[in-house]
Amino acid sequence: MLLFPAMKPTDTERKKQQDLISGTTSSTPATSSDDPPAPSVQPSPARNIAVCALLATKLAHVQPPKLSSRDGTPVAVFPDGTEVLGDHNIARHVARQHVHTHLYGANKTDEPRVDRWLNFASHALTQDHLTTLNSVLTLRTFFIGTHVPSLADIAVWDALHAQPELIKFIEQHAKKVPHLARWLRYLDSLKDFSDVQRKNKPAKPAVAQTSKAAAAVQGEKKPSRKAGEVSGPQDVRTYLCIVAMIYIMNDATLSSEFVMLNAI
Repeated sequence: MLLFPAMKPTDTERKKQQDLISGTTSSTPATSSDDPPAPSVQPSPARNIAVCALLATKLAHVQPPKLSSRDGTPVAVFPDGTEVLGDHNIARHVARQHVHTHLYGANKTDEPRVDRWLNFASHALTQDHLTTLNSVLTLRTFFIGTHVPSLADIAVWDALHAQPELIKFIEQHAKKVPHLARWLRYLDSLKDFSDVQRKNKPAKPAVAQTSKAAAAVQGEKKPSRKAGEVSGPQDVRTYLCIVAMIYIMNDATLSSEFVMLNAI
């Protein structure tokens, strides 16, 4: 029987053993290859409505809270009186209240990953980010390994639609980012997502409708008069003047028509 000398554990291994014994873990959250890329510096463009909050309530099949805006920030007041500020925070609150929906992932270990995706989606996206998003979706349907969309998918979908130029790029270059294009098409086809996106589109300005109406009025053809038709007193006066001039040029005696002209 061969005996090998015991290997002295490294400091890292000793720390892990102590953590296991004490039941504590490192304060640094573990990351994986399916984590989002580093977010940009610029914040995400503002949206007209709290998209993530509304989608979270729709997917949880619950009534949305009373929503308002405070200095451009969405505010939700829930039936129990709880007030939550911020679109992503409102969505988080809904997800925690309805764990069965898996909006915050399938288990507790998914929550930090979802939070990292929410942080990523709260910043403006670039075309460079699309390649990484496509890689993450290569072997999975959604960004978190769940069978339904999570807050991570909702937030990234919202961030992409807040920048129409990125949506256009994905549609025009679907072969370069096929997995991302597939993910986007699927979410766009879901009724809850399409309904929220339709509500978020700004209404056409009333000026445009007014200009269209004015153009229609200007385009209407005025009724034309038949040749020789007399329509009013001014035309009668003109007609009699012409007749009088003809008589004068022919040295004719003024007729009763010329007398009528003076009467007018």
